[in-house]
Amino acid sequence: MLILVKETSSLLKEALVKIGEKTGMRQFPSPYLEIPHETRHGDLSTNVALQLAKQSGLPPLKIAEDIVKLIAFRSPVFSRIEVAPPGFINFFFKPEIFYPIINRIIREGSRYGCSNFGEGKRVLLEFVSANPTGPLTVAHGRHAAVGDAIARILRMAGYTVVKEYYYNDSGRQMELLGRSLYARYKEASGAKADIGEDGYHGEYLRELAREITNDEAKKDIDFFSSFAEKRIFAGIKQDLSEFRVDFDSWIKEKDLYESGAVDRVIEELRKAGEVYEEEGALWLRSSLFGDEKDRVIRRRNKEPTYIAPDIAYHHQKYERGFDLLIDLFGPDHHGYSPRLWAALTALGHDRGKLKIIIVQLVSLYRGKEKISMSTRKGEFITLRQVLHEVGGDVARFFFLMRKTDSHLNFDIELAKSESLENPVYYVQYVHARSASIMKVARENAIAPGKDADLSFLREEEEIAIMKKLAQFPDVITGCAKNVEPQPVTGYLQDLAKAFHNYYNHFRVINPDNQQLTQARLRLVVAVKTVIANGLTLLGIPPCEKM
Repeated sequence: MLILVKETSSLLKEALVKIGEKTGMRQFPSPYLEIPHETRHGDLSTNVALQLAKQSGLPPLKIAEDIVKLIAFRSPVFSRIEVAPPGFINFFFKPEIFYPIINRIIREGSRYGCSNFGEGKRVLLEFVSANPTGPLTVAHGRHAAVGDAIARILRMAGYTVVKEYYYNDSGRQMELLGRSLYARYKEASGAKADIGEDGYHGEYLRELAREITNDEAKKDIDFFSSFAEKRIFAGIKQDLSEFRVDFDSWIKEKDLYESGAVDRVIEELRKAGEVYEEEGALWLRSSLFGDEKDRVIRRRNKEPTYIAPDIAYHHQKYERGFDLLIDLFGPDHHGYSPRLWAALTALGHDRGKLKIIIVQLVSLYRGKEKISMSTRKGEFITLRQVLHEVGGDVARFFFLMRKTDSHLNFDIELAKSESLENPVYYVQYVHARSASIMKVARENAIAPGKDADLSFLREEEEIAIMKKLAQFPDVITGCAKNVEPQPVTGYLQDLAKAFHNYYNHFRVINPDNQQLTQARLRLVVAVKTVIANGLTLLGIPPCEKM
């Protein structure tokens, strides 16, 4: 499809030059082509005539008609080109242009959609990075699904990707965790204990407290902090494993302190003249680099603030030689990005190499009823609970159905339903139905031969499917370019809709017409392949049976 877009764009540019020669115009808007939502508006559409009208003062319809006259017979790929009010130009391609895509898909198989867009560039992708202070929540689940899908998409687009998990295992958070667990242990022993407003109130600490022996309880708060951290982090790894999300490296904040990395980065900022002392604290001149104000990086008591190890960690990321760094943050970090960019710019790093993506929160529903959650009170639904109720494959698809910067409503009842109303079931059913069709064909000794005459694919629904199949590589490249996986779920649902509509109207296996049957079987194989490739990008195994 990209080749057709480029050819059409080239013809438009040539036409604009000729119009410029007639009108005396020297500058032209760049022609933007899009795939219309409705097929009656063509396979590609452009509003370049409307843009040119603003610039020239000429009627947009007249400009559009002149452009069409200049390019109508310049390419054999168009069946027709139409002008639509107030000045749109709609391009319709000949059906036979899409026949080769069927053979290409079957030939390339799981490689269909791959490209060298990334040119082998090395990417460090950090995501989830939940601290071991509690189990993974549904919000963390969305981070995991998004991050893993981004990694798969980037790899398919020709990038080399390293997935990394960074977590805080030191400081005040861990001390509060230890004190909270100690309080829960005392409660379990029959004594009164107050966790406090800043403590961790989740039920999971009561469960951990029951594992502690009387001898262990005699130890200090550090023991309780370490005990909780190890148990919780083991649970986090177990949940991620069950969700089929793995990482290439795990980085601990404590290691940054013990290796001296935090002190070294503060010293580098001092030598660069980007910090100053005021009222006993050490301040970063972050306001000079785009932050709203300067930030304290070392307190009066000489303890680094929470941003200091993050600066050290990202400083190391740059030094590891990656071409692109990607961080997935929660919405609570929205204001954190400018100060991190400021610190890294002060260290001489290229801000453009660090892309920060804010992944919005998830609201859980059972039908129309919203499930109440409060992290502060320890009242939340864990990722593990969702996985056990709806399954990892369904959860992944649902987590990826909205753009990362949009809030997500997750309906558990819909996710559990085995009906075409469930988008995962809707897409998976295409793959299972295609597998069933191919099984019947094999049982009847009918093969989708390489020499099948695809010109038998003349129905409007068949042509619509071929056009949709041709778009898949461009969808993947677009996702990689924008670092956004959501279009894959949208594409799969659109392809599924086109195939279900086709299947409901036409027989694939027709004993009375072997040539038509072979052509349609090749179309089915192509659809099955692309559905499988798309689901794999989301980390979801395609179903052979349902």
